[in-house]
Amino acid sequence: MANVTFATAHAFNITTTTVTMDNGSSLTTEISKPIMHWRLEYIHLGLVFLFIELIIFLPIIFGNTLILISIFKFKRLRTRINMLIANLATSDLLIGTVMIPYDLFFIFNASLRHDKYTCLLRYTFETSFLGSSVLNLLVISIERYLAIMYPLQHASRATRRWLISLMASSWIISIFVACLPLLGWNSWYPGIPCDSTYINPKSYKGLIFLFFIGSIIANFVMYVKVVKIAFSQINAIQSEKSAMTEDTFRHVRVKKNNIKKTKMMILVLGVFAVCWGPYCVTLVFETLFLEPSDNLEMAKKCLACFGLINSGLNWIIFGVKNSSFRKAFKYIICCGAGQRDSLVISSTAK
Repeated sequence: MANVTFATAHAFNITTTTVTMDNGSSLTTEISKPIMHWRLEYIHLGLVFLFIELIIFLPIIFGNTLILISIFKFKRLRTRINMLIANLATSDLLIGTVMIPYDLFFIFNASLRHDKYTCLLRYTFETSFLGSSVLNLLVISIERYLAIMYPLQHASRATRRWLISLMASSWIISIFVACLPLLGWNSWYPGIPCDSTYINPKSYKGLIFLFFIGSIIANFVMYVKVVKIAFSQINAIQSEKSAMTEDTFRHVRVKKNNIKKTKMMILVLGVFAVCWGPYCVTLVFETLFLEPSDNLEMAKKCLACFGLINSGLNWIIFGVKNSSFRKAFKYIICCGAGQRDSLVISSTAK
């Protein structure tokens, strides 16, 4: 009687069954129904993501363009902290003008999903723009630490050249890390689903894990220090009110201004943590505990869409918490109609 051996393999939604006879012959059968399921799933998810990304697309473009025009147009807004805000707005604007349109086009264009480099480029955009945002928040936390810790020496310690070098470094590091899969560090091969869960090897996922989680932890530690110093200075200001000299008044005014700006940036970091926190937690579990799966990739995509909302919120925070930005936004939106204040006057002199 013939011996029959059955071997079944499941790989990327394709079920392959091999029957081996005792005479050495074999019969292989592939069930293609899961492939159709994958395509339908892509279409259904694509419609959902199209709806979500179109909703957040316009606020991202409008708000971050408004920030950049305001800082460029009004001399009073060209401060050190606003240089960093402009850099953060640039990252958010690139998410809206490059990453989201490419992602939408990618979802509905099957030829892009099957090409190696157009597939890898999708995640290069994501890693570079998100990475630059995280590192720029870290640069902001360092700048705020110096402003709170050394209020009178802040200008000499945090020079514009030094801040520009930090901003440039954040972009270089982010782009370098993001381009590593394009340079060969990937698991792509023909027929593989174009999802980060599959195309990125475990070692690269580990690097991304260290890059993002390390940056976020560093941000958290820096801002905890800043908050502790800020609260101690608030208490000191309250005690100094009874006996103020002219020098003390100047010192207190500088401290109050720095504390106000720091509160705004803490709010920006808090919103970033709320929006991107769930995605980062999923990244931790994927790197340390979970195996690649379609459900994991679907969860990451949904959480990434939630994280993208952050790129359309920062300009609202600046408009609400900063009167100078609020006046600049109003002036630009109203095309300067009826606007006469110190912000506008100081910008027309140039």
